[in-house]
Amino acid sequence: MNPEKVSNDKASMSTRNSQSTGNSARISINSKAKQLLAMFKDGAGTLGSASGRKIRASQRTAILGAAALVVIVAAISLQKFMISPTRAVDSKIGATAKSITDLESQLATNDKVLVGLRSAANSTLGGTLDEVSHQFRARLSALAEAGKLSKIVVDQRSGEPMTSPIATARGLPQSLTLLRSSLRKKPDFIVIRGTLKGQGSLQDSLALLGTIQAQDWVHRVEGFSIKPLGKERERVEISIDVSTLFLPDLVKKDYAQPSSSVIAQASQGLVARIAERDPFRYPSPEVVVAVQTPQQPARVPSAPVVEPPAYHEWRVAGVMLGSRGAEVIVVNGRTNESLSLSLGGKVLGATLVECRVDVAVFEIEGTKFIVQSGESLGARRPDDPVHSIR
Repeated sequence: MNPEKVSNDKASMSTRNSQSTGNSARISINSKAKQLLAMFKDGAGTLGSASGRKIRASQRTAILGAAALVVIVAAISLQKFMISPTRAVDSKIGATAKSITDLESQLATNDKVLVGLRSAANSTLGGTLDEVSHQFRARLSALAEAGKLSKIVVDQRSGEPMTSPIATARGLPQSLTLLRSSLRKKPDFIVIRGTLKGQGSLQDSLALLGTIQAQDWVHRVEGFSIKPLGKERERVEISIDVSTLFLPDLVKKDYAQPSSSVIAQASQGLVARIAERDPFRYPSPEVVVAVQTPQQPARVPSAPVVEPPAYHEWRVAGVMLGSRGAEVIVVNGRTNESLSLSLGGKVLGATLVECRVDVAVFEIEGTKFIVQSGESLGARRPDDPVHSIR
């Protein structure tokens, strides 16, 4: 056997064995590295998954917060720049619509107002203020003379310009400023007031009052008063406050003076009834006839008898109804004493509680009685449907 060959064979085997051992070591290292890498990947994957969830949750929270903020800002902007201005505009539109409706309703009566104005213009006394003033005085004086009155006095005052209520109204819209300024410069009409005084009988004075009320050119009787004259009060002084209108813009060129009117027949009858009772004159004293009675035997004194009130001595002379209230005049036929009672006034134990046409209602001890004008309180009757006079 060749010793050199054997030696080479051993060296070759030793080399193969060392190579095999190195390969095995490399395989073992690679396997462990793979295991470690797999373990690292698993740990890293687990760690990365938890952190990602937290990040994603934070992102979602931020996104939701931003979205909520955007919604809130959008809502505030919508309220400020759209809803509130829209409501304000709607409110103005509603107020304007109401104003238009009110104006339309007023214009609907325009024809009626024009008819009334033309009627008033036709009853005025002239086309100029001087002419109206002259006619006013002359006609009042002529009516008093025709009514058989004496000591006639007509006191006329200067004309009073009357402007439209819009000219002095407050709180009007700006659109009416120019109209208000224009209305302040020119009056709608002029009121001329005067007082007529005269003396005469009560019937003539009342007839004059009714005649003046019947005149178309007397636009208002503002008041009157009657004052008895003399000891016997057979005459009275009457004072009548009246007014007439002057409408220069509505007087036609072919203007004609209004005619005078006469007192109505019904008013004449009322005047006659009132004058017949004449509440201002004292009643004639009643004649008391003394009647002798035979002497009665003396009697034992008894308890004193309380005499009832002398209602029969008081007579209702007149019942007056007016705008200033009701009034009843009662006269004592024995003493000629006269009392003027308003509601709540008393005579003896009778309280005046109501006035009707020619009838006074008194209350005595809780019971109401009626007394007709011209009757005494002793002739009173219970105020019930059977005895009541209306």
